[in-house]
Amino acid sequence: MLRYKKVISNPDQQRIAVIYGTSDLHTANDSDTFTQELHRVYKDENGEIPILEIVRKVNQSWADRKIEQMCMADIRELGNNWNHFMWPTANTIKAKQENTSNQNECKENDEKAAMQKDIDELKKKMNDLLEKQSKIVMHSDADPLVPSRKRKQATLSRIPSKTRKTTKT
Repeated sequence: MLRYKKVISNPDQQRIAVIYGTSDLHTANDSDTFTQELHRVYKDENGEIPILEIVRKVNQSWADRKIEQMCMADIRELGNNWNHFMWPTANTIKAKQENTSNQNECKENDEKAAMQKDIDELKKKMNDLLEKQSKIVMHSDADPLVPSRKRKQATLSRIPSKTRKTTKT
């Protein structure tokens, strides 16, 4: 027996979207799941997808790959309540940039410039460290309080055995 559930209010129903991975009474294949296909579409779209376009784009992606599976949605639409929502976030639709070959070149140039900046910063840090090290070495050589790095040779005197006095204990 199901326990009692409250009726979902109309304003709450307008905020619910259910997407089914397959149509009723149709089989689904574990090698081509809705989630996998949605991820493929997500990557092809370079990110977020308008919620109202998910079913159409996933079904088209399956059709393009000759997979006989269809998903479906149960969305309560009222006016344009879903027109500006994106998946996987709750963000509204962002303006899309034109996709040109110059964009890819600009992106690569930006990445190269960022890498060169990082390299230059590392070189500067390395030079600063080398300069500090040379100042430390120069300072220690000039400072009389710093022990010399040369090993002092011990002087030993040897007394000939004939002149040595023996002591009795």
